[in-house]
Amino acid sequence: MICIPLVMTAQDEEDSKYGMIEVTYMKPMKGMDKKMEEAIKKHNAKYHSEAPYQSRLWHIISGNEAGWYVWTMGPLTFTDMDGAPGPGEHMADWNKNVDQYVSEYGRTEYWKYNDKMSVTDNDMEDWQVTWFMEIEWGQYYRFMNFLEDLHEIQAESGEEMHVWMNEMTQNDGRDVAFTWPFDKWADLDKDDFNMMEAYNKEHGPMGWANAMKEWEDFNHRMQQEIWRRVK
Repeated sequence: MICIPLVMTAQDEEDSKYGMIEVTYMKPMKGMDKKMEEAIKKHNAKYHSEAPYQSRLWHIISGNEAGWYVWTMGPLTFTDMDGAPGPGEHMADWNKNVDQYVSEYGRTEYWKYNDKMSVTDNDMEDWQVTWFMEIEWGQYYRFMNFLEDLHEIQAESGEEMHVWMNEMTQNDGRDVAFTWPFDKWADLDKDDFNMMEAYNKEHGPMGWANAMKEWEDFNHRMQQEIWRRVK
């Protein structure tokens, strides 16, 4: 019984160590893409150059929101958000130098990184394929079972995969996100890794077929995009 508080404290400390990204969508005014990019670069250099408030800018290349930009801050925690740059000089700089090039602001979301289910090589690629998934109500446990198997295959093969969980879902098809980094367009033509073959080797000849049946049950809908990091 004496050990229980110590175990609980250790668990609390472990749970408090996570990486979350705040994302804000924005659409530039027509013909103002480059000017908005430059203005955000300067703003980031001034107010978002140090952890945990480091920021990056991504440009959505394909998908329903092609042409939009995604401004990210983090990785951080909700506790860190209490000290994030906000009103005052920081906001005045944004309003003066960036806002004039923005035609519309979109969603703001908080995505927690699932370190246990991700596979990384610790590189920062400039491109990524992004998947957004909506999980059927009551089927989340089936998704997690599939994800554990998928992570095992990815880890064994060394194939990079990043998994993110939306902390405040809005019933808009964005419960879970996968990001698959790549260096150049030509990488998408490579077919070096056969997931079905690897999955069947691990789970039997019908492993992948059974997994796809599960996928159809827990995956309500999914959208895919390509993002480019703005340097």
